[in-house]
Amino acid sequence: MTGDVSVLNPRIITGAFTPQFAALYDSLIQIDPRTGEPIFRQAESVVPNEDKSAWTITLRPGLTFSDGTPFDAAAVKSWWDHELVPANASPVLSTLESFKNFEVVDDQTMTVDVGYPRAAFYNDLAFTSLGMIPSPTMVSSAGDAFGSSPETFAAAGPFVLKEWVQGDHMLLEANENYWNEGKPYLDELEFKTSTDPSTNADAIASGSADMAYLPFPDPAQERVVDAGGQHISLPNDQQVIITFNVAKAPFDDERVRQALTLATDPKDISDKAQSGLAKPVTTLFPEGSVLYDASVIQKTDDLPAAQTLLDEYLADKGIDSITGSVLTPDNQTADQVSALVQNWNRLDGVDIKIDKKTVAAFVTARSASDFQVTIGYSAQPGYFVEEWLTKWSTDGSGNVQNYSDPELDALLEAGRGYADLEDRKEALNEIGANLLSHAAFIGLTYAEQSVLASNKVKTETMVNPGVPDPAEVWMAN
Repeated sequence: MTGDVSVLNPRIITGAFTPQFAALYDSLIQIDPRTGEPIFRQAESVVPNEDKSAWTITLRPGLTFSDGTPFDAAAVKSWWDHELVPANASPVLSTLESFKNFEVVDDQTMTVDVGYPRAAFYNDLAFTSLGMIPSPTMVSSAGDAFGSSPETFAAAGPFVLKEWVQGDHMLLEANENYWNEGKPYLDELEFKTSTDPSTNADAIASGSADMAYLPFPDPAQERVVDAGGQHISLPNDQQVIITFNVAKAPFDDERVRQALTLATDPKDISDKAQSGLAKPVTTLFPEGSVLYDASVIQKTDDLPAAQTLLDEYLADKGIDSITGSVLTPDNQTADQVSALVQNWNRLDGVDIKIDKKTVAAFVTARSASDFQVTIGYSAQPGYFVEEWLTKWSTDGSGNVQNYSDPELDALLEAGRGYADLEDRKEALNEIGANLLSHAAFIGLTYAEQSVLASNKVKTETMVNPGVPDPAEVWMAN
């Protein structure tokens, strides 16, 4: 049980859709969420040169898409070329534009000359549309309709799309030509659309569902465990954050952003939205993370200081109040936004509303920068400067909030390519401190995606901290 997908195009991949995309696409590689090491999937190997400025991708032999066409190096290049077209609005556009070139060597091999040391390249292939390759034949023939139905979709994951009723369910069957012989273990996999954690927990307890994706902690997880079920998750370094579209007033003014940040009480939001189960943000990275720095603190929950800043802005503009809306998907995320808006509307002269959309409509609106304020994650997964560069640099293809700061751009550029953990830790915390000082975003809670499951569900590996690998899920007798 998970959110409803509108189109199976990798460019819209987001946390709520990870289970479906992992089942239908797989990926060139995955990153082990326990160790951070690459797990080679459709790629047999991905090998860098000494300074990680050039990489060689070697595919497994004999890969095929579900439409019967070959999954070869030319197919990978074709998809990357597609993502390079600005009109396709790919979130990896700026990443690809930064590469010097990428070329097909033979059927199984493609070389990538990044042009600079890029230690994050493994993560590029694991977490973005660079590593989720659809059939070029289907992309070409289906055009704008690609990924909208079983007839217009073809990839090479452990499952193939058999039936899809949008807003209700998606039925998948095992891919007989999957590269990993003997997998998937399941013959069929059905995704039912449901975003209410209480309903999902009841479905698992009653046996009408086996697993449910949980984007936030919820009391429902305790009910499932108490009934003999499972709550499956791993540690996560991301934050759930609020970002402002700085191209739209009044959020283009730092005083307004600072005021709203100071009016935010992350603990109150966790208490109201997740019954206190979500950990409120205090520092850029959570305590216990290898990237944790106790000195990079987010200043929140100071209503008098917030009112002073807001009054200064209102007087300067000669107005009585500010208005706006927060874009949110209609799942558990909306609970955090509701609590946040209550925090903000405590201020005199503030009237902020909630703009709630289906998950699919939310993704579309956010990708098009069609929002004033929105909710999301700090970076995906956020362990390398390159991932923050894509989201926060002036020309970053993931910079839907239109943020621009030359000082930040310089920090992002300077940290690009860092491989050493201590170097990355120092750079990321300096970048985060810069963003926090200008109220570029507000951290609400640390991300804790997970899965609720019956006691019959067994799994060996995780795609990310909150999603089991669908190819390696089986049902015990």
